[in-house]
Amino acid sequence: MTKPQERQFVHDITVIGKNATVDFVSGAAVAPELTHATHVSVSETYIGAGATVRSIDVDRWGANMTVHSYDRTKIDENARVTSVSVAVSGLKQSVNNSHTEVAAGAAITDHTILFAPTGTRRDMTNTVSLTGPGAQAEQVARMVSDGGVIVNRSTLEAAVAEVRGFLECDGLMLQDTGQIESIPALDAKVARAQLSHEASVGMIDDDKMDYLMATGLDEDRARDLIVQGFLNLDDQQVPASVRATVDNLVTAARGAEKM
Repeated sequence: MTKPQERQFVHDITVIGKNATVDFVSGAAVAPELTHATHVSVSETYIGAGATVRSIDVDRWGANMTVHSYDRTKIDENARVTSVSVAVSGLKQSVNNSHTEVAAGAAITDHTILFAPTGTRRDMTNTVSLTGPGAQAEQVARMVSDGGVIVNRSTLEAAVAEVRGFLECDGLMLQDTGQIESIPALDAKVARAQLSHEASVGMIDDDKMDYLMATGLDEDRARDLIVQGFLNLDDQQVPASVRATVDNLVTAARGAEKM
């Protein structure tokens, strides 16, 4: 996207064959001078039986952009999927709707990192359906509001018996303005389905701030370190290059709303 007020519509189809092994990095970025625009995307992903997929998605939009994304994923039997999504730059509004079907013996681990500075609103509605015996899912969302609004609706659905799923939604408020609304849901349609969730929203611990500032750090740097620790960027599933990108984006977004 290159022109202010531009509207962009994208339809992506990804097909990964049976027993394939795929590593890919995707995402979106616009030039710094592009601040007002609208992006709408529809994504369809089909992952074949026995495939192994590791994906990383990093988005950087303009400060006053509106983004709508609709994702549908089908994971076939005994496939393995690891996904990391990073969205920490400011924008006007982001609306995401996704639905993933996980077949027998397949597994998905999905980590999402969200940051909302002042003036940003992020709405997410995600559903993972475990449709075959032995299917497994782990969904983790870590959300930080620095004056922005995050609404996260996540559902784990067990359509058959003998499936396992875990849902974690953690939020961190950096100031009194802004909002984090986290709505985790477990939907077991049959017996012998093991589903669980954890959810929390809190403020920065004053004791941690005092300790870091006592070591000589100023308030902004101490706050950034706490945010980075909360986002768990040292996780082995997040490569060092992506961790560095997130660190820089969080610092810039918090500093002067330059995104």
